[in-house]
Amino acid sequence: MKTVSTEDTKIENFEPGKPEFEVENKAHSHPWSWTVFSQSVGEHYRCRRLMQGSQVIGFTICQRVADELTLHNIAVDPAFQGRGYGNKLMQDLLDYAYDHQYVVFLEVRASNSAAIRLYEHNGFDTVGRRLNYYPLDGGREDALVMRWSRQQD
Repeated sequence: MKTVSTEDTKIENFEPGKPEFEVENKAHSHPWSWTVFSQSVGEHYRCRRLMQGSQVIGFTICQRVADELTLHNIAVDPAFQGRGYGNKLMQDLLDYAYDHQYVVFLEVRASNSAAIRLYEHNGFDTVGRRLNYYPLDGGREDALVMRWSRQQD
């Protein structure tokens, strides 16, 4: 697999639409419904997409409440995974959180070791566990609750 430079990409705001929803469906074993996805809008939401030319290759959806930002969804099209694009999206999110002095929370499937490594690499710590949080084919799976906060200068 050829590694693509991240210099030919850009991150921009978006309102949830069909191109991002296609990435959602490709990237997740149990994707959000169109209703949930399309309603992630409003002044307290921060939706950012990663573009390569005119193609959506990833996105983040966050929600702010007071001084906390919750990462509800992050996805990278499987055809572009393993190239640092998830980290690029995380850096965009954490730069924003740092500038606004937000604490960031997220939940991640306990079995998603690649995502957990990404989050730990970016300074997240596990602070809890939600039992039977995520659906599986034929069962449920725990979620790890992870937290990031701005380091003191």
